[in-house]
Amino acid sequence: MPQVASVNKRDTLYRKAFDAWSSGEYAYALEQSRELLREFDDFDVGCLLQGIILYELARYEESEQVLHQAVRSLSLEHLDHAYHHLGHLYEARGDHDSAEKWYRKAAELNPNHTWRYVFLGGLLAKRGDFSGAEACHRKAIQCSSGDVLDEAYLNLGLVLRAQERYKEALACFEKALELTPDYRKAITAKSDIEKAIAYLQVEA
Repeated sequence: MPQVASVNKRDTLYRKAFDAWSSGEYAYALEQSRELLREFDDFDVGCLLQGIILYELARYEESEQVLHQAVRSLSLEHLDHAYHHLGHLYEARGDHDSAEKWYRKAAELNPNHTWRYVFLGGLLAKRGDFSGAEACHRKAIQCSSGDVLDEAYLNLGLVLRAQERYKEALACFEKALELTPDYRKAITAKSDIEKAIAYLQVEA
């Protein structure tokens, strides 16, 4: 029974830190994560969460140390999450080469998860690698897990729009809106493409 009580307390403390982080309350989340790790210093998932909170606060060097510490102790089940967040950390720091490396490692470990390709594709698009970004977003659309299929279609449409492949882009935005009718970014992008297509038809 004492062991069960200890696990319950650990999970309660973790939930407090996680909920605060999810709500954008990063200072409170950091303090909660510290309490968690004071009592359960070998809790690798708690260590991962603290590393995430630290990069949200732009404390990149501390975050890097904590996330790498988590990577060394995490089970394979959670390792892709750590790789994914290392990608976020380095992208936030402006180190796109390192961000791409870690996003790719996350995708290799969990190739069926939509998020892994959405963020890698987004990074490649920022770097002007439209063919690489397109390939990632098309993989994201085919993934069997993850809850951001609408975002995958939106991002694919944005990459196609950047290449002036307007009709293909429009189809992607329409698909995103089928999934999420009030998706504001997709509504705006669809309107943009419709105006561009109509303008080109008039000019022709």
